[in-house]
Amino acid sequence: MMNENFVSALADYLYLIERGYPERLFLQMVSDHHRLSATERTMLYRGAAHPDLAKRRREKLRTAEELTGKTLHVDGLNILTTVASYLAGITVFVAMDGVMRDAAQRRGALHKVQYERPAQLLRKALMVLPQAKTVVYLDKKVAISEKIAEWLRMEETKKVEVLPADDVDGLLMTIKDDVIATSDRLIIDATDVGVFDLASHTLHQNFDLKILDLNDLIAIAE
Repeated sequence: MMNENFVSALADYLYLIERGYPERLFLQMVSDHHRLSATERTMLYRGAAHPDLAKRRREKLRTAEELTGKTLHVDGLNILTTVASYLAGITVFVAMDGVMRDAAQRRGALHKVQYERPAQLLRKALMVLPQAKTVVYLDKKVAISEKIAEWLRMEETKKVEVLPADDVDGLLMTIKDDVIATSDRLIIDATDVGVFDLASHTLHQNFDLKILDLNDLIAIAE
């Protein structure tokens, strides 16, 4: 159970953003007032959203069954970092929009060896999902991407293509008619296609997860 300070901070933060106050400005004010830890501040920033915005994002979420016949376009480092964070003991949680996110303060700070196991788990998850094809996009500017690509490429019958890209976010925003896998809020807000929570699926497939859902805290605050 999250402490009462965080529950109060979440209620205050939502009160402000529902009334149109700038999120980034009041995030620090609310966090400081309630003396939140670094992890709690990150959860508030990545997990809270105006209820209308959270609802629009939830409406884009797709189930595993809805991937049938589709190409799944994967935000590779985004998904793998959340899985790696969980394995490293970093908090993961369900945001107000229903998407799993991690509370890593520096998402690029995980050591490269911490991505091998997540890549293996992701391969396993992709093999049992019903999509017709998977394309995993990796930021070519990130040194570990080349090694991750080796870990992700498979010889099995289900085709998984791994593509290096200069602008993964921009590329995913242009996808049409298929499904994307990301927890990035800007991409989810910009896309017109369905969104699959691949990090959540991967972790639930391999672990008995008991993680915090911010929507449960909102019910407590009310």
